[in-house]
Amino acid sequence: MRTKRSSKPFKTGVSLNNDDDVIRFGLEQSNYETIGANQFNLSSEEKKLDWKRLSVWETSLSTVQQITNILNNPKRKIVIELNVQDIRTIINDDVQLDIKWDRLDWCIDNNNIKKKTYKSGCEGHCGLDGLYPNNKKLRKKIRKALADLATSSSWRVLEE
Repeated sequence: MRTKRSSKPFKTGVSLNNDDDVIRFGLEQSNYETIGANQFNLSSEEKKLDWKRLSVWETSLSTVQQITNILNNPKRKIVIELNVQDIRTIINDDVQLDIKWDRLDWCIDNNNIKKKTYKSGCEGHCGLDGLYPNNKKLRKKIRKALADLATSSSWRVLEE
């Protein structure tokens, strides 16, 4: 991962820069030799949203510890670090993946005003967009490509 200046969080829906890095927190799995494609499945809550996107976190604004505190889910223990440009290279005829800012309404508003429920690091929340096309086979293909990218990138399992 690259070390860089802090990225400015933009309004929801604005794409991140190619040189930005993001973290995906994956669920525990039985085999830790590779990253499974299921690490890129949308959660039940994410599937209900109009804009279907997978939660990721921009690394200059959210640390692993901050994200752990926000998620508060001990089963989310795989830290997968990915570069935005690398994600965007996963292209096929039907879908273009992108990473866009995704403000957590309960935490901070679009004017950068912290709410009473603010938690440190929430500014870095983003959405991996394009993961949920109507074609089920295409969704599986995209998740497999992301898993392959994740396996070849930097990742680790958090200690309990």
